[in-house]
Amino acid sequence: MNGPHADLMKSNCSLAYHVQNVRDISVTAERVTPTVGRTTITFKSSEDHSKWAVSEDAARPWVCVGDINRMLTQEERGGGTVCRWDAVLWRLYSQLVAAVEPCPGKQPVNVYRRRP
Repeated sequence: MNGPHADLMKSNCSLAYHVQNVRDISVTAERVTPTVGRTTITFKSSEDHSKWAVSEDAARPWVCVGDINRMLTQEERGGGTVCRWDAVLWRLYSQLVAAVEPCPGKQPVNVYRRRP
């Protein structure tokens, strides 16, 4: 969700498959220095340039990675995305989702079901 905010595509739940923008990303990592331990870093998707998608349900563990932003100005731009059905990869990506942009008129919910 980089770029001018007016140009970003909003979350959309009008069809059978919903597309909800990831708003916040949270990464937990081991710290080596100055002390050993775990630390969690949370940041806005606007501070991240990666382009990925993850399905909501562990029973359908889709992960997609591409090279195009979800922006209105890029609707006609060429680009590519590859998707993989992979439970291990799905678990890793789905754990990054800290918050999603709710669909218009919907209450925010935790849509990611971590385990079947």
